[in-house]
Amino acid sequence: MEPTDNTVEMVDNALAKQAFLECEAMAKHALASGLKVSGALLQQIKDLESSINDVDPDREFMRQLGDCHVRLSRLIAPSTPRTILLLDSQSENRGGLSFLGPVPLIRQMMVASLISLIALICLTLSPEVNGSKVNSDILLGKGIPLLLNELFLLSAAALGASFSALFIANRYIQEGTFDPKYNISYWIRFVLGLIAGFILATLIDFDVLEKASNTTPDSANAFARPSLAMIGGFSAAVVYRILTRLAEASDGLFRGDRCE
Repeated sequence: MEPTDNTVEMVDNALAKQAFLECEAMAKHALASGLKVSGALLQQIKDLESSINDVDPDREFMRQLGDCHVRLSRLIAPSTPRTILLLDSQSENRGGLSFLGPVPLIRQMMVASLISLIALICLTLSPEVNGSKVNSDILLGKGIPLLLNELFLLSAAALGASFSALFIANRYIQEGTFDPKYNISYWIRFVLGLIAGFILATLIDFDVLEKASNTTPDSANAFARPSLAMIGGFSAAVVYRILTRLAEASDGLFRGDRCE
């Protein structure tokens, strides 16, 4: 089915509005950042504004809009038009949590990190969360003490995971290259951090670490488990590489020599 003339006009008009909004946001960003924007370019944006609501933008209008968009994109590089428009629109839509960050993802991750931090602090107030090997070992512990210690480790992993996601997202926002289409990847990273931190903190044999470091069991357990949980949350890739190496070693052990 071929598109009708009305459909084509609607698409052209939507593209024109999107391009103009990006041009306007880029011009604001360039001026606020002290970049040199020519008066002719600003006048061109002003002239385009008067014709942006036309139902059917003509070819000359689209040519000038495209030229303006290209010039501004080069001016603000490496920032991207999508990111600049997002930050500009969010600065105008001030909500109750706007003080937590410039974009929704940052605000959500800030809330997650604050919840993780509060949970970590509150769980340490429990007398059951004391670094005891019996309470924190999933094979030796049981009941409420084990549950509280597992939640403590999960909160440590969540703190590391949210720290990592916020650090990466903040770098992209500062560079002006943050892309909201990758929002889901930050939450995937957060969940992977939870899993990785919990695996790293609960499945490592701490008896080996105690013998290697010549520390008492409780002191090694109290320091190492939450630290490993936070490290695993911060970098799930570390745990992935460890498990990959273990899987390769197990495969080589059970496969044997095919030449025999």
